[in-house]
Amino acid sequence: MATNSVPRIPAKGKASIQAEVVPLRHVFEGLTDWRRRKGKVYKLTALFMLLLLGLMCGKRGPTSIVRWFRQLPFEVRIRLRFPLGRSPAPVTLCRLLQEVNVAELEHHIQRWVCAVNPQLAAVSAGQRLAVDGKTLRGAANRGATAAHLLAAFSHQLQTVVGQVAVDCKTNEITLVVDLLDLLMVEGRLLTMDALLTQRKIAQEIIDRRGDYLMVAKDNQPQLLTFLGSSLPPLLEVKNATKVQD
Repeated sequence: MATNSVPRIPAKGKASIQAEVVPLRHVFEGLTDWRRRKGKVYKLTALFMLLLLGLMCGKRGPTSIVRWFRQLPFEVRIRLRFPLGRSPAPVTLCRLLQEVNVAELEHHIQRWVCAVNPQLAAVSAGQRLAVDGKTLRGAANRGATAAHLLAAFSHQLQTVVGQVAVDCKTNEITLVVDLLDLLMVEGRLLTMDALLTQRKIAQEIIDRRGDYLMVAKDNQPQLLTFLGSSLPPLLEVKNATKVQD
């Protein structure tokens, strides 16, 4: 299987390394093609690569992506493995997104990320993952039943390394364990907001040999009181320093 070379990354106090990364198109080649053979014009990999590259170039919908594709040079369209003189209609991309097996797609992407992650993480002592929930903009208006996602964002890779859908009948707290199952927790620092500051979540991270940094607010009054008891001396020292200045 061919690999692409990622530029050498300088590390403080370490020699630079070069990561060998499997091309992302192989992620799409591993997907099960659910389409009927009759009338199938475009390869599944080509369609997904078109969607990915269109989004990376700032296009925000099937129509704008198709318009952008039709303006690409002939050589680029051939490299994307589209038939000569043919371009998909926006409805083709819409059907692709509606019918794709999301669980399978995320599984292949996460495997790819997990292969890349250790190589890039080697240049630093550890990796930080920010766990947070976000509502997809405009998703509810288009009929999405799970428009809210709980995701883990890698500060180092600058990308989402895992996410789970939060159904309207549940909340983020109940799905943290499902998200942790998708991540490499050992040796990593997970940060999260006050909503996820829960004893069970903290214990789950410890059991997986990770570390956590949580925000304490009014949803955990005892913890907040305990932490607040050590704040006055710190504030007095800070104020005293200002007076001396």
